[in-house]
Amino acid sequence: MFSRIRPIFKQPPLKKYVRHLSTENELIYTNFLVSFTNVILISSLIWGFESYNKKIKTIQDCDHKINEIYLFCIKHKMDEPENKELLRRRVTDTFKAIR
Repeated sequence: MFSRIRPIFKQPPLKKYVRHLSTENELIYTNFLVSFTNVILISSLIWGFESYNKKIKTIQDCDHKINEIYLFCIKHKMDEPENKELLRRRVTDTFKAIR
C-alpha cells in the first residue's frame, strides 16, 4: 500500500547531469560568481527598501502640508480677496520645500 510513496528528501535522479568542477580555478570562479550575485541581490533589496521609505516620507510630508493649508483656510475665512492672495503665497511657499 505504501510502496508508491516516495521519501520527501530523496535526491532527484538528475545526478548524472551535475557537472563536477575539475580544477581549482573553476571552483574559485564559481565561488566568485555566487558571492557577486549575493552582493548584487542584497544591495538591490536595501536600495528598494530605502526608496520605499523615501516615498512614504514624501507622501506624509505632502499630507501634512495639505492639512496645514486646509486649517489655514478655515482659520482665515478665505472668502475675502486680500486673504486669497495671502493663501496663494502661503501655498506657493509651502510646496516649494517639497519640490
